Amino acid sequence: MKQEIKHFELDPELKKFCNKGAMSPLKIMCSPESVEDPIECLKEKFNSEELKDSEPCRIYIGKLIQEGEVDVNIDTTLQNACGIDLKMYCTDVEAGHGRRINCLVTLMKKKPKSLSEQCLDKLHERRDMWQKAQSMKIEGVEDLYYSIQKSHHANYLFGILAGICLILVGCGMSLGRITARAKERKAL
Repeated sequence: MKQEIKHFELDPELKKFCNKGAMSPLKIMCSPESVEDPIECLKEKFNSEELKDSEPCRIYIGKLIQEGEVDVNIDTTLQNACGIDLKMYCTDVEAGHGRRINCLVTLMKKKPKSLSEQCLDKLHERRDMWQKAQSMKIEGVEDLYYSIQKSHHANYLFGILAGICLILVGCGMSLGRITARAKERKAL
C-alpha cells in the first residue's frame, strides 16, 4: 500500500482532473507533503462535499469510489481495514462483481459484532461514500461534458453529437430552400 500511496502521481487521470492549476485539490487540500494518502484524503473531501469547487476532480473521485464498491482490491484502505475479516468470513466468496464487499456489508447488517471495529467503521464510511457517488447527478452542460470526457467512449459520443448537429444543419438548409422556392412560386 505504501508503494501505491507513494506513486499515486502515476495515475494520469488523477493528475488531469485533480492536479491542474495552483488551486487544485491535490495541491491545496490533499498535498502529498501534508497527508499520508492523498487519494484517501480526496475521497474524504468528496464525502464531506469539499470538492464542489473542482467539478472534474469530484467526478473522477466519485468514479474511483464507485469502482471501489465493485472490487475490494481497488480500495486499498478498505482492504487494509477489513483484510482479517475478509479472510475469516469471506474466503469462500469468489472475487469480482462486488461479491466480497457484499459479503462484508451483509455481515455489517446482520452480525455487526462479528466484524472488527476498524473494519466496521470503514464500511460505514464507505457505504456513505458509495451512496453519494451513486447519487451524483448531471446538473448542467459542464457536468455532461466532463461525464462524456471521462468516458472510455468519449470520441464515439462526441462523434454522435457532431453527426446529430450536422443532420440538423442539413435539414435546416434543405427546409430553408424548400420554403424559399414555395414563396417564389406563390409570388408569381
